Amino acid sequence: MVVLCLYQWKLVHPVATVNQAALKRNRIRKLKRQARTSAEEKFREGHQIVFDSYGRVIRWPREPTDILCREKSSKTEGFVCSVKKWEERKYRNSEEESLQQLLRLDKQAELDRQSGSESDNDKAARRRKTEDRKRCKLYEEWLQKFKNSEKRDPKRRSFFKWLESDYADFGALRKLPLRKPSLRKAKKLYRHIALQIHSDRLPDSCCGEAILEMMVAILENGEKIKDCMANPHTCAPGEL
Repeated sequence: MVVLCLYQWKLVHPVATVNQAALKRNRIRKLKRQARTSAEEKFREGHQIVFDSYGRVIRWPREPTDILCREKSSKTEGFVCSVKKWEERKYRNSEEESLQQLLRLDKQAELDRQSGSESDNDKAARRRKTEDRKRCKLYEEWLQKFKNSEKRDPKRRSFFKWLESDYADFGALRKLPLRKPSLRKAKKLYRHIALQIHSDRLPDSCCGEAILEMMVAILENGEKIKDCMANPHTCAPGEL
C-alpha cells in the first residue's frame, strides 16, 4: 500500500509542477500585455491630433508601430515598455471629426459675437481651453527643437526639416516642387500657416517671447519658399 501511494504521488507531483510553471508564464504574459497597453495609451495621449481655432489640423495623431519591452528587476515583477517607432494616422476617427466640426461651429459663433451677437456657450469655452492647452504643449515641443537646432546650425535648417513631419501645413508647403506652378498652392498653405501661428492667433498661455521668435522664423522660412517658387533661378534649396 505504501509503495502504491508513493507511486501515485510521483505521478501527481510533476503535473503540479507543470501547472505552477504554466501559471507563472501566464502571469508574465499578462504583465507584459498590460505594460504594452499602458505604453500605447500613454503614447497616444501625448500625440493626439491637434487643431487650430478654425478646426484645421496642425498635427496628425500618431500611432505606435513598434514597442520594446524589458523585464523589471527580480525585486519588482513586471515590464517596462516604450514606443520605438510610430506612424502618422492621416485620417480622423468619428470622435475627432465631431470635435473638428464643433471647433468650426465655435469659431463661427465667436465671429458672430464679434459682429454683435451676445450669446455665449460654456461648453465652447471649455473646448477652446482644452485645445489651447494641446496647442501650447505642441508649441513647447517645437521650441525645444528650435533652440537645440541653433547650436548645430544658426540657420536652423535641421529644425525646419524636422518640422515637416510635425506640422501638417508646413510639411505640405515644403514638399511642393520649387517652381512657379506651385506658387498658388503655396500661397494658400502660407495663409493657413499664418492663421495658425501668427502672434495675434496664439493662445494667451503660450505667446511668450521665445515662442514668438520661433513663429516668426517659421513664417520667414515659408516666405523664402514662396520666393523660390516665384524666382526659381535665384533659389538656393539648400538654404531652406
